[in-house]
Amino acid sequence: FAISRYLRNGKTGYFILCSFLLGLSVYAYIYFWTYLFLLNGLLCGWFLFKKNLGMFKKIAGITVFSAVISFPYFISLYSLSEHPLYRAVSDRQGFFPTRMPILSKLGITGVFFIVLSYFKKLPTASNFLTLSFLAAILVINHQIVTGINIQNDHYHWYVVTPLASLVILASLYFFIGAYSKKIQNIAFVFLFFLFLFAGLLVQFKSYSAQTKAVLGQQRFSPIFKWLNDNAAPDSV
Repeated sequence: FAISRYLRNGKTGYFILCSFLLGLSVYAYIYFWTYLFLLNGLLCGWFLFKKNLGMFKKIAGITVFSAVISFPYFISLYSLSEHPLYRAVSDRQGFFPTRMPILSKLGITGVFFIVLSYFKKLPTASNFLTLSFLAAILVINHQIVTGINIQNDHYHWYVVTPLASLVILASLYFFIGAYSKKIQNIAFVFLFFLFLFAGLLVQFKSYSAQTKAVLGQQRFSPIFKWLNDNAAPDSV
């Protein structure tokens, strides 16, 4: 909302709000801010290509100001990377060297429907939606550039999956509507419940797959209780 209002009227208050939200997101979750900064970069490149300097300056301004806000985070991250135990800890957290590209079935399906949208001239043939999905495809393949994988499954579930679902659902809705409004409404209800069911099924399968391991970890609870009761505060 803040970004759309700032891009429309250019008010300083919305610029500050956008910059702070993006800058503070760096302190919250790496998978969100890396995607958002990449998307901003694509938007800047697109507006430069279209010679829309006004929009380029707005997006670039938000990005630069948010980078200033998040600067302490990157200083801390750099200091952490200099620690002698950093590499060993990062390996245990799932960070490993690779440049293998990642192409999921859902991502490929989303690309297909975006191409279909432009071919059929559907409302989903949006430059912003296309760039948003392109950023998702690129960010999940970050390791091609960085050489380090940072658990791409988070990008898949938090970025690629919702955007691909939006692209697929909206494209099907408008594609069917071009032939029959009545069938379009029926298809929308069907697709809505299909995606809802798929989401619930994924959650159920995920928790079911982890149940045995989590229950197994409960046997350590007496040890941690004893440590909490007997160890000195703030001890390691």
